[in-house]
Amino acid sequence: MRKIPVRQIHLDFHTSPDIPDIGADFDIDEFTNTLSSAKVEAINLFAKCHHGWFYYPTKIGKEHPHLKTNLLQGQIDACNKAGIKYGIYTCVGWNENTANEHPEWLVINPDGLSGGKAPFERNYYKWQKLCLNNVEYRDLIKSELSEMLDFFEPYSFWIDIILQDECVCRSCKEKIKKAGMQISIKEDRMKFARLSQIDYQRDIFDHIRTVSDKVEIYFNGHSYGMDSADIYTLANKRKQAYNSFMDIESLPSPEWGYSHFPAAVNYMNINDTHDITMMNGKFHMSWGDFGSLRNLAALKYECYRALANGAGICIGDQLHPLGVLDTTVYKRIGEVFSEIAKRQEYCMDTTKRPQVGVYAPNGSISVQMNDNDNTVEGVYRVLSELLIQFDFIDCEVELNKYELVILPDAAKLNESAILRIENYIQKGGKVIVSGRVYINNEPASPDFLPVKYLGEADYCPRYIEFEEDNFANLPPMKYVCYENGAKVSAKDDTEIIAYTVNPYFNRSEEHFCSHRQTPPMMKVSNEPAIIKNGNVLYISNPLFTDYAVNGVMAYRDILSAMIFSLIDKPFVKSDLPVTAEVTIRQSNSNGNKTLILHVLNFIIQRKCRMLDTIEAVIPLFDRKFHIYTEAKPKEIIRIPSMKNQEFTFENGYTSFTIDRIDDYELMKIIL
Repeated sequence: MRKIPVRQIHLDFHTSPDIPDIGADFDIDEFTNTLSSAKVEAINLFAKCHHGWFYYPTKIGKEHPHLKTNLLQGQIDACNKAGIKYGIYTCVGWNENTANEHPEWLVINPDGLSGGKAPFERNYYKWQKLCLNNVEYRDLIKSELSEMLDFFEPYSFWIDIILQDECVCRSCKEKIKKAGMQISIKEDRMKFARLSQIDYQRDIFDHIRTVSDKVEIYFNGHSYGMDSADIYTLANKRKQAYNSFMDIESLPSPEWGYSHFPAAVNYMNINDTHDITMMNGKFHMSWGDFGSLRNLAALKYECYRALANGAGICIGDQLHPLGVLDTTVYKRIGEVFSEIAKRQEYCMDTTKRPQVGVYAPNGSISVQMNDNDNTVEGVYRVLSELLIQFDFIDCEVELNKYELVILPDAAKLNESAILRIENYIQKGGKVIVSGRVYINNEPASPDFLPVKYLGEADYCPRYIEFEEDNFANLPPMKYVCYENGAKVSAKDDTEIIAYTVNPYFNRSEEHFCSHRQTPPMMKVSNEPAIIKNGNVLYISNPLFTDYAVNGVMAYRDILSAMIFSLIDKPFVKSDLPVTAEVTIRQSNSNGNKTLILHVLNFIIQRKCRMLDTIEAVIPLFDRKFHIYTEAKPKEIIRIPSMKNQEFTFENGYTSFTIDRIDDYELMKIIL
């Protein structure tokens, strides 16, 4: 049962000491009424900001020099009056006051830069970075948290900037030596940075639990970041253990983009151990964007997509220094939250119904930030456009519930995962592999592969030749592959479906032709491009990455043909355009097995160079759906109208036509 409220606000308040009259116009009734009218259930309120100022009479830190009222207590009183839950926000990694007072606590990067910020640099999101490993600073944070708990008794803590890159400060030098690693080795510094994040969360989590066993705890350190857990001691999964809920910070601005949240949530969904919340913002761009407002259609899309993935919603806003909420902002938020309130009971406490498992391409040694890499984005785009229900998985996940497992482009695995895959194949499981496979961070040719890996391809770009009978719906042609592939040889008793075609030469100073790549030779090479052995298909080029980077539709068509040659009965078949998104989740409430079908109909546009957005919604009419339910449903109900949907059932598929789809359609299929 979900414990974290569904409709939330994250109220930023990073306020310069050069601004006067902080909180001077705060009015408890206005604050209460604004939040209540917007259907807000919970809010994160600031105790301390990135500047290092406190917004209440603290005995430990420094109040903002122009604070006119106990702003935090006033906001809490307003929340109590309205029956709104409140969490307390504080920041750890960035604190300008502490950084200036204790420069010895700053991180030092391997080039000797102190605080992660060059002198005189003050670009967006550039603050002086403090080291998580400094014991004195940790003790100060523990004291601050204890005071906040004692003063305010919040339902949650939202602890920000739990980030640690490679650091060579005195504290890190001492600790890395005790850990048996060398500060001069980059790989050791990267490993130690991840271990430092894990240790920090453990230490602070344990401290909070000595004071309160009830408060919910979240550390904003990208704990939801996807990695393969190939080195379990370094895996993000270990950070997740010290969070009692999971906020996936994901705005459509360049750092994240619209492909970020669905990728992250399709990784977090495999665990079913945390209440998940999608965190976006009312901003046009990103955090700290005063005077901006997210397009209504875009805000709806982001919030509806959270529901479609069983997640709550936390919309980021920021309070004006005078302590006043913008009523226009909350009118827009309320318009969306009113629609969420009608639907959320059918969306929470549901589980994903996946058909395909995709190994996370990032190894655990990576220091995960917000953005997806190209392989992750390519996987998300291809599978979502094909309406395939999938999970991103790691080396710890059992494979039995998946009909197909994909190892995309550069999968980072360990010996345990290899054994799982081999056992899965022996039991009839189906596998697609593209590009390269790494075992313990080394390129490898595991036994289940129908090829032997020989190294990087000799040519880039190169081509794949498809003949008439290679795959249905793929016209014969030599298709260019822009990203660098693998050089492989086919093992015995394998079926070669397509061969690579090399160009005459790689483009260089000495050899070049036309404006871009060299044309293909007319004769295929002896190197296989697509090979099959039983239930295992292999393609030697990283087509998921290539699709994300270069957007060639043929790559999706090739991957589609490979996938549907192995999947017997796709969970979803429809005549929807590729702009629509479909998710199926399952509920077992009241003893009835129920499928929840979510259809999102939004068109994402790139109308500026900075970010994608959504402005208009174009309705779809008379769209056909075939949902694999195995058994005939008792009834299908459209939400929130509660009207019954007519349907037919044949060969395991429940079929129906939705007469009109505007922005979001929700169907309850009761089995």
